[in-house]
Amino acid sequence: MPDQFAVLKAIATHLSRPSVQILAGISSFAAGLFGPQLIGYARDFKDYFDSQRASSSNLRELLQRMALYQWQEAPIWGHGIKAPRGPAVTNFMPVGSHHTWLGLLYVHGIVGFIALALAMLYSFIELLIKAQKSKAAQTGLAVLLVLILFSLGENLETLAYLYWPGLLMLGIAFKEPFPALFAHFKPQFNQSQA
Repeated sequence: MPDQFAVLKAIATHLSRPSVQILAGISSFAAGLFGPQLIGYARDFKDYFDSQRASSSNLRELLQRMALYQWQEAPIWGHGIKAPRGPAVTNFMPVGSHHTWLGLLYVHGIVGFIALALAMLYSFIELLIKAQKSKAAQTGLAVLLVLILFSLGENLETLAYLYWPGLLMLGIAFKEPFPALFAHFKPQFNQSQA
């Protein structure tokens, strides 16, 4: 697992510990004090990063703007399909590619967007709870964090062949029992439904 995600995973999997809660409080206070400077540094880094690959960044920005503009034509259900070939101005890249969330808006509309957002939110909350006691859930949470961050730059559905082992790990993590403190959150099924 890359080092960037190690800090997120460590914080998320130890939220119930007082030391992490105290550290989070101190960090929030410091972020409030130094927030404008940190935001400025983040903008400078983004501008530097974009300048290193300016043509790619410009193309991605154009595709994102086109997806948002064309989404307004069919906001609820979307267009249904992604065009196999985009306009010449995008080097024939299809509109709705290169960004999971804007691609969802373009192809599936607000319905598809909300469906994935709710599924990811529920998965995050469930794995966050289970990760306090389970190593498998900690790994599943790390995979989910990677997918969430990855969704901001690429379409998740087109590269599933790369991360399918992570999806298997998510399935294993979801089979883990809830900790005793949160057992009442677990959905109950009748034997006939199971």
